Amino acid sequence: MRNQKNKTDQKDQSIKAILSLYRHNLKKLNTVFFLTFLANIFIAILPYFIGKIAGLVSQPQVSYNEVSKWVYLMVGCVIVHEVLWKLAEFSSVFWQTKVHYKFRDIIQKFSWSYQYEDFVEKPSGKIASAVHETYFKLGTLSYEFMDEDINNFIKFPVFIGILFITTKENAVLFMIFLAILIFVSWISLKKVRLTASTHSDMQSTVLGRLYDSMANFVNVKSFKSEEVELKSLHNDNKQMMGTSMKRSIADLFYWGYAGVVIHGGLWTCFAILNLWLYRNGRLDIAGFVTALTVLQQFTNSIWDISGRIKSITTNVSEYKQNYNYLFPGRNVVKEYYQDLSTPKQKIFKPAFNEGIRLNKLNFAYPDRKDTLVLKNISINIKKNEKIGIVGKSGSGKSTLIKLLLGFYEYKEGAVQIDGNNVSKEELSLINSYVPQDTTLFQQSVAYNIAYAKEGRASLKEVIVAAKKAHAHEFINSLPEKYDTLVGERGIKLSLGQRQRIAIARAFLKESDLLILDEATSALDSKTEKLVQESLEDLWEGKTVIAIAHRLSTLNNVDRIIVMDNGRIVEQGTKSELLSLGGIFADLWNHQKNGLIIDEDEKEL
Repeated sequence: MRNQKNKTDQKDQSIKAILSLYRHNLKKLNTVFFLTFLANIFIAILPYFIGKIAGLVSQPQVSYNEVSKWVYLMVGCVIVHEVLWKLAEFSSVFWQTKVHYKFRDIIQKFSWSYQYEDFVEKPSGKIASAVHETYFKLGTLSYEFMDEDINNFIKFPVFIGILFITTKENAVLFMIFLAILIFVSWISLKKVRLTASTHSDMQSTVLGRLYDSMANFVNVKSFKSEEVELKSLHNDNKQMMGTSMKRSIADLFYWGYAGVVIHGGLWTCFAILNLWLYRNGRLDIAGFVTALTVLQQFTNSIWDISGRIKSITTNVSEYKQNYNYLFPGRNVVKEYYQDLSTPKQKIFKPAFNEGIRLNKLNFAYPDRKDTLVLKNISINIKKNEKIGIVGKSGSGKSTLIKLLLGFYEYKEGAVQIDGNNVSKEELSLINSYVPQDTTLFQQSVAYNIAYAKEGRASLKEVIVAAKKAHAHEFINSLPEKYDTLVGERGIKLSLGQRQRIAIARAFLKESDLLILDEATSALDSKTEKLVQESLEDLWEGKTVIAIAHRLSTLNNVDRIIVMDNGRIVEQGTKSELLSLGGIFADLWNHQKNGLIIDEDEKEL
């Protein structure tokens, strides 16, 4: 996602994405379209039959057979319409629905193709809202096109054709007012489009903030900040109400202009014209009834189509707003189908027999490209060697871990395994990660552990991993054991329990490289002992890179690397570094309760 051009140079690809979707599913959608089209033709010609029958029954000596013929024809059209309409509905269920859910799959797939930094920059709640709204708006446009728009657009040429058969003057009158309505609607729709787009953006933003507020309920309850959140949400609602009112006012003006054209103009001119034609003998009863029937249906259709034009404009604006928030300048549907036709290059797990080398790495965050956070980092780590990384907050150690986890592309340098350069995707195949604060899915304990193998691990494998992580005992004490739901982000479990589940996941993945972000610094001493034992069991036979906030956890590492201001400034064993009397010795002497103290602490 980061190889996109600047937004000001990007062209809107949202409509092209719809066209690409339909182009790749033409057979399915054309069947639905054709059946719907035919069904609506048979219902649109009914005013002609009504006028014909009215004209016949007004004659004193008309035969029964003549009238019944037209009645049966009219009923036959209704029956054919119903059969075709049901076939169209069944086709829609089995084909159109599949196409729209394919679109949902596509936008979800490409949303997950965001890089780590994209998720950092964009609120996850707003991303989720935009994904849903993009899919929902396209579905609304498509289904309403089949159900309503085809019907409305077919009626106008049929109505005008009927009028040309009966009274050409009425046909011309209707065409003139239809053109006037289209012109007036086009002018007033500019404001509708603008206000709909603004409101959609505000709605996604507010939903994202609401999600963020609810997801952080622990903080809210801890600080008794319900009133603070309510005030913030009230201000959000107030802003959204403002954009909603502006959109509604634009809608009111749109409908007002349509009402003036239809009721004030068309009906008045129709009454004057047809009374004049009737008085002068140029319009018979059949023609008059046909014209009245067409007028009534035409008016209903005009209101329907005016509403549809407004609705289409609003939905398109909101669809484009959300699509372009997710994928500015990209036609992800086209990319998806291109990917299907392109042979995928499989990423293989690299052989890890000798060791890993970080070779002259330089890195700057995307939003701070001129400021290097890591500077000329070079580390050789032998297979099965245990490395500890220490330093004050802001020294670059967490950033280094993010690179090893494949979250970012480094600016310069390389990561090599057994002397071969590897990509961040290849790195992800050989590492396991145990973070300092584990968050879990709102699923079962078994699901969260099995996630290490993409959910494909058996319960037996899950239990074996849990036992290795000293988690089996507490899991069995839970109400539903391994089927117990852990709550949002794992809130139903203690921090120590969540850490042991994270360790169980790492056991299950059986990776060559283990990356640890001090998993014991926030635990009580008893829980810390259990977790530390689990970690030491876990790193047996593995290459380990561990960030250490509690320096006492470094007793069993082979080497310690000290970072400061994005550089490696010291490295060696604990005793060697203490004898140097440098930064590590200073950190050791100033730690309190085993933790590094930093008065100017500043998180990356």
